[in-house]
Amino acid sequence: MRIISIGAVSLCALLASSFVRAQDAPTMIRIHYTSSNSCSTSNWIITAKLVGGNQVEESLEAVSEKFRGGYQSQANLGGRWRVISENRLRRTIEHPNHFQIWDVAIKGRSCHVTMQSQLKPGKIDYLLQGVDRKYSKCSKPQYTNVRCAIQ
Repeated sequence: MRIISIGAVSLCALLASSFVRAQDAPTMIRIHYTSSNSCSTSNWIITAKLVGGNQVEESLEAVSEKFRGGYQSQANLGGRWRVISENRLRRTIEHPNHFQIWDVAIKGRSCHVTMQSQLKPGKIDYLLQGVDRKYSKCSKPQYTNVRCAIQ
């Protein structure tokens, strides 16, 4: 077991046995899903590569009826991606009016994802950014066709 220190927070992570082994190639988690709301339906692919040294490289690709887009980022484990318990990661994205939260359970070389959106206190509408980077007032996102794979 490794203790990962991020700022003043210590996270117990079984990276050595579950996510990244020092002698192995980086572990990739690939998540596919469809997000539907009153504004649009989009297909998404998120790839998170756990590269060691507490680093997570993330890429996103989105395709909707009108747009296609994506981005890549790199961050420390403990920011957008956090270890929440043994063999469990959480990805949290803050939007203007809500949080998008994914819990990823990892068992060996397989994974399972649960996804939810939570309004911030005092907010009643979801402001969602489309793949065109514009925000629109939409209904609560519904996540379907969710698949997760370890590569």
